[in-house]
Amino acid sequence: MSIPADSEIFHVLPQQFAVDGHTGIHDPIGMSGARLETDVHIVTASVSAAQNLVNCVNRAGVEVEGMVWSSSPRPTRHRARPRRRWGVALIDVGGGTTAW
Repeated sequence: MSIPADSEIFHVLPQQFAVDGHTGIHDPIGMSGARLETDVHIVTASVSAAQNLVNCVNRAGVEVEGMVWSSSPRPTRHRARPRRRWGVALIDVGGGTTAW
């Protein structure tokens, strides 16, 4: 698959797996086989749009640690918990990305 030069991959979301030709597997952990295949959903974003968002947040005096696709906020949950005492903010700015 070819990704445009002005885009970057934000997330790769597995949809299903196939082990040795057996399809429809949602979690292949613990299975044995010679061949593992997967169907994935790849989330990309414009590099310039993402950098503009980071620059905007930085100008507001907030350090951006990372970005996640807004429909997949799970990574922020475990990262934000130990940092609550430091004043971590989750900012949903829309447009398909979230800065934290």
